[in-house]
Amino acid sequence: MVVTQTSSGEDRTFLLVGRDREAEVAAENRLNWLRQMIRESQDQLRSEFLQRQQLELAFLDISEREQARIGQDLHDDVGQQLAGIAFLGRALQKKLQNAGREEASDAEWIAQLLAETLDSLRAIARDLSPGGLESGDLEKSLRSMCARLERLHGVSCQVFIDATESDIVRLTPKLSLNLFRIAQEALNNSLRHGSPEVITIKLRMRSTGLLSIRDNGGGFDVANDSDGMGLRNIRIRVHGLGGRLRIRSGGAGTLIAVRFPLAPENHFASRHGDP
Repeated sequence: MVVTQTSSGEDRTFLLVGRDREAEVAAENRLNWLRQMIRESQDQLRSEFLQRQQLELAFLDISEREQARIGQDLHDDVGQQLAGIAFLGRALQKKLQNAGREEASDAEWIAQLLAETLDSLRAIARDLSPGGLESGDLEKSLRSMCARLERLHGVSCQVFIDATESDIVRLTPKLSLNLFRIAQEALNNSLRHGSPEVITIKLRMRSTGLLSIRDNGGGFDVANDSDGMGLRNIRIRVHGLGGRLRIRSGGAGTLIAVRFPLAPENHFASRHGDP
């Protein structure tokens, strides 16, 4: 505000009030500009986060298809070759046995090793390519994976399912597959870092679902994990499921717990923030 007369005290008061008002308007304009800049920055970060999340989910989808292809190749190609060799081994064992040759026991031992190797390969192929994991298949796949882990690594692995038949039916193939992959990554992480003797997998379903994998190994430093691809994949999958992830690790072992929604529309929904 500008006045032409400044001789009186009243005019000087008007001048000061006018200048204060101009300063307030300028400050308010500056504040509004800062707020707008913050909103634009937040929108840009949110957009970049969503793009990154979509890329990560696309990467997992590509990885899933590639694993499925490898699993199918192992089953159809290598598996068939091993089955053929095992058949020849048994035929050789019978021929040597009929001829009264002492090498028959060696041939029998080789045929048995081939049969066990074939069983292991088929289990690995199923883990790589478990398919859509329709309702009820998740428990079967988890138990199969645990049984193979016990056989190969001498670790006690147990699966506990706390859910009704109707709860299991609510598991979509996409959800079941990703829960299986999360458990698979957790088991691999446990074997790599903790050298456990006992691993327990629990799946509980109520209004929401809870998958937990606990071991009694030595644990690891979650914040400074130098080989964190497994944990990273778990986080991506949990994000995609719209779930929450909790990891606790130390001298008493490691716990990886995933709480997830059961509503199909939430599966692979975009979420903000770290779980």
